[in-house]
Amino acid sequence: MSLQACAAIERCKAQSSKPQPQLHQLLTPAETAVLLSLSPTTLRYWRRIGAGLAAIQIGPATFRYDLDELTTYLAEHRVTPRPR
Repeated sequence: MSLQACAAIERCKAQSSKPQPQLHQLLTPAETAVLLSLSPTTLRYWRRIGAGLAAIQIGPATFRYDLDELTTYLAEHRVTPRPR
C-alpha cells in the first residue's frame, strides 16, 4: 500500500473518531482515487458516463465519495479465483 493510501486511511480514521452527528465520512476524489489506485481522471470519467462508484455532488464542480459506499462497492466487486 502506498504512503498516500495509508495517509488517506489514517485521516479517515482520525476524522471518524471525533464525535460527529450521523453524517457519513465523505472523501475527496483525490483521496478516493488513492484508495482505489486509480487516477482522479478515471473517477471523473466514470461520473460522466454513469459507471463505477456513485458520487455525491455538493457544488457545481465539487464531488465527494461516501466511505461506506466505497467499502460496499469494493465488497460487491471482489473477484474470487476459480479452482483449477
